[in-house]
Amino acid sequence: MNEVIEDISKLWNLKFKDYNEYLENYGDPLSDKALHTITGYYDGLGFLLHKRLIDIETIEYILSGSSTNVWEKLKPITEGMRKQYNLPELSKWFEYLYNELQRREQRLQQTQQ
Repeated sequence: MNEVIEDISKLWNLKFKDYNEYLENYGDPLSDKALHTITGYYDGLGFLLHKRLIDIETIEYILSGSSTNVWEKLKPITEGMRKQYNLPELSKWFEYLYNELQRREQRLQQTQQ
């Protein structure tokens, strides 16, 4: 788990506004170990959620909301890689996790009104 925290911190400190700027500043994302560690970690959680092997409340408790922030940070890289390498399903379970967490947040807000 320590490695995941370190890798999230590394990725969080990257400065870019889009995929092209990421490429200019940091090079090929395929060689970024931290990127692969983190997307693989969240992909795995998203897949477990999809298969109903873990519930969304447990994920929310474990991650303390970090997955939403991490997805939003890495989304331009993921979308750029999907296009560049013709990998339309790259990080699909990470994106699924993000979307489910967004839906949950919307439901919680509606019940509080």
